[in-house]
Parts: sequence; structure tokens; C-alpha cells
Amino acid sequence: LVYGNAVHDALKQWGFSVQKGQPFTKDQFMLAFESFLQERELLTEAEKQRLLKLGEESLPRYFHEHLESLHPCIAHIEHPVSTHLRDIPITGKLDRIDRMSQDSSSVRVIDFKTGRPKSESEILKEGDYFRQLVFYALLLEHGMPHLEPKEFILEFVGEGEHEPVRRVFQINEAQKKDLSAIIQKVWAKILALDFTPI
Repeated sequence: LVYGNAVHDALKQWGFSVQKGQPFTKDQFMLAFESFLQERELLTEAEKQRLLKLGEESLPRYFHEHLESLHPCIAHIEHPVSTHLRDIPITGKLDRIDRMSQDSSSVRVIDFKTGRPKSESEILKEGDYFRQLVFYALLLEHGMPHLEPKEFILEFVGEGEHEPVRRVFQINEAQKKDLSAIIQKVWAKILALDFTPI
């Protein structure tokens, strides 16, 4: 969790630097990661050194492969969305929303992940990560309807021996409808004070 927070913060700072037209160098990106661990987390010295070493082994590779020559049209970074699905309040935070081109309403939604990258079949079979993307699609549909999400991306930063991996998905109406139905069932059970499994 601590490592993931530090990576997310470095990616956030990189995103802001791109928005300003002054993209971070690799050294600035690494400094953002290291500063978060040094200043924002209460860690033992041994744990701090372990996480710093992990970052030093993994993040330069990710930066080189995925950030160094990338100049996306970043619309939003760690963007909170609060809206309603019918009368049900739903809320979430999206790591990054990129426009497909300048001033376009077509966007891609990127969710960053640390840890072992998962294959596309694992993501679809296990369900949790994919359901998260479908939920983001619902958030955008109801909370930011002026945007047209075309791609939902799980970006695995890579860790240790595991290379960075990008998994790209499209979300269809049937998938959104299925998750909407589950949310409505859960909400009805909460209102009824029924906390048994669905």
C-alpha cells in the first residue's frame, strides 16, 4: 500500500508537469517517488530502504518505456467524481483521464496498478479490476456525460522482475447494465438493513 501510494504520487506529479508543458525528467520523477516515502509515510528505516530499492529497480524502466517520450493530452489527474445512479449516490476517483486529441470529447481512462501484472484473461476471470473499470464507466456516464470514454486502461507499472504492462479494455452497455443492477440490489438491501450476501 505504501509503495503504491508513493508510485501514484510520482505519477500524479509527472502528470501535472506534462500539463504545465514541462514534463519531468527521469530524475525528477524518481525524486517525487523518493520524497513521498521520505516525507509522507511513517516507516522504519529498513522498510524505507527496501521500498526505495524496489523503486530504484523498477521505476526507471517504467519511465523509459511508458513516460519518457509520451506527451498525452491530460484532461484530469486523480479526478474525484460524485454523482447518482438513479437515486443512489456513487463516488470514485479516477487516476487519469486523457483526451484522444486536443479539445476532443473522446477520452481514455487510465488506472495505475503496482504489484504483479495480470493477464487479460486473469482480469476478466477474477473480475475485481474489470468491475472497477465498469464502475468508472458508470461514473463518467452519469457524472461527466460530456466525455466519451473509448478506452479503459489498467497500467501495471511493473515491479522487480515483472515488466510494465498495459491492458486496454472497452466497456459496453451490457456490462454497465449488469453492474448497475448489482448496485441497485445492494442499495436496496442496505436500505432494508439486510446485510446477507446477494
